[in-house]
Amino acid sequence: MDTRGSALIYTMVIIAVLSIIGATFARIITFECRHAMWQRQWVQTFYIAEAGIARGWNDLKGRIDGPDRLNDILVGADGIPNTGDDGLLGFGASVNFGGGSYSVVVADNDDGDGDDFSDSDGIAKIVSTGTMGKIERTINIMFAISSPFVLNHAIITGGDFKISGNSTIRGNCGSVYTDGNLTISGNPYVSQDVMASGSVNISGNPNIGGEVLSGAPPISIPPIAPEFYRANADYELRDNGDVFDVSSQTLIPSPDEFNGWRWSENKWSFSGNTGVNGTYYIEGDAKVSGNPGTLTDPWRVTIIATGSIQISGNPTMQPETTDLLFVAGGDIKISGNPNQSYEGAMLAHEQVMITGNPSLEGVILAEDAANISSVVTENRVSGNMTIEYNGDLAPPLPEVFNGQLRPLSWRCR
Repeated sequence: MDTRGSALIYTMVIIAVLSIIGATFARIITFECRHAMWQRQWVQTFYIAEAGIARGWNDLKGRIDGPDRLNDILVGADGIPNTGDDGLLGFGASVNFGGGSYSVVVADNDDGDGDDFSDSDGIAKIVSTGTMGKIERTINIMFAISSPFVLNHAIITGGDFKISGNSTIRGNCGSVYTDGNLTISGNPYVSQDVMASGSVNISGNPNIGGEVLSGAPPISIPPIAPEFYRANADYELRDNGDVFDVSSQTLIPSPDEFNGWRWSENKWSFSGNTGVNGTYYIEGDAKVSGNPGTLTDPWRVTIIATGSIQISGNPTMQPETTDLLFVAGGDIKISGNPNQSYEGAMLAHEQVMITGNPSLEGVILAEDAANISSVVTENRVSGNMTIEYNGDLAPPLPEVFNGQLRPLSWRCR
């Protein structure tokens, strides 16, 4: 039998199979090469977008000098919303980089105000889009331009401050900071540092356990606004003599007396020896002159006044709202006796003056805004006051702008 024809058929079949296998391998290799190239470009495009984020972050840090400046960036250099320069930074709309390009914009977050060109919460985002060929990658970083304010000193004032007499300021955070000049006289004791952005001037024989620092870096003090705390109120004592009971949503027109408080001479005054616990939001000035509370049964109260707060007598007071004892839209003035005892944070929009012999387990924060109230005209502690503070208070405070950007979240697609 002649087998040459069969061999030829077998050979052709083998060649066809090998051709198919070769073509398949060629297609696989081509696909893998293309996939590897695509994957390399995918990664490269990510790094291009990341370079845009880094440049945008650094550029934005140099441009943000306060919360209002963010709105200028959102609307662009022309100041007109919905135009081509909205959210652009100093390097323009697109930058060639690494064989591709990136574009970076700053955009508002969804802060509930319905306006993409006006920030209302100090939060926005940097969006960087990297491009290489037909590939695009986007990185989105949400950031805040404000930070929580930390009460890390027993006394913090936004302007000049004076300590005299035999006052004692102690505790793990028994330090003093003033964004102004600090004057110390007499024989006070301060267990930690005394610092001033201006100068520290010392006379007498003070005992200072830490560093004495003039020219300290300034800090941003949060605005002390009673309205910020109004939602905490159990009772609203209004500037027409009416009282609003928040829990029962009841308006009490011009009572002669409410929980020991009386409306007279355009202020609310308390002069009794028994106080009703609660948080009081007072429109106008507040004055306490009685002896409410004892060491074993303190008056648990938070006083939030749109005006000034004056305290005398012998009260013993602890905060009803977390760590928050007093908030004054004006001044805080305390003239004390040996039995006066307080706990919590005392916050004043203007100045704080404390004389006599009271004791405070807590912190004093005075924004030192321009004098509108005449109750106090300078920040001062004198007499034999004792303040002890260990850094353990965290009352609600507005965040502050400190010139830094704070990243909140990161997302890539």
